Amino acid sequence: MKWLYLFLAIIGEVVATSSLKDAHGFTKIVPLIVVMVGYSVTFFFLSLTFKEMSIGIVYAIWSGVGIVFITAIGYYRYGEKMDTPALVGMGFIIVGIVIMNAFSKSVSHWICRGESWIAPTYSPCFFSPYLLELILWGKKWLFTMN
Repeated sequence: MKWLYLFLAIIGEVVATSSLKDAHGFTKIVPLIVVMVGYSVTFFFLSLTFKEMSIGIVYAIWSGVGIVFITAIGYYRYGEKMDTPALVGMGFIIVGIVIMNAFSKSVSHWICRGESWIAPTYSPCFFSPYLLELILWGKKWLFTMN
């Protein structure tokens, strides 16, 4: 459940942060409500995630994935342009998250045996299926937005 909680915290943060721009300095009520609800959802699910994972690892994944998603929303929704150093920097963020999940003993992984998911363990299965699914969903989402 920790990966689901982390995913929901990331989505809440992305929705809330992207709504900040629409709130125009808290002068628009609907985006302001979205910001408040989004951050409430974020911190609720982060608190649940912290019960099962290291705070440093959770924060690194949460903020890193959030940065990438917010940047994509800025590009596609608001027409914000990114230069090469910004893209390279985000590439480093993504690589850092992958390295943490692949090699860190601070991150518990799931192993698949047959059709069912077994309890968390430090396994040779480098990627959590939830994180991998999140990455693939994000990649699909980025390239299908107009």
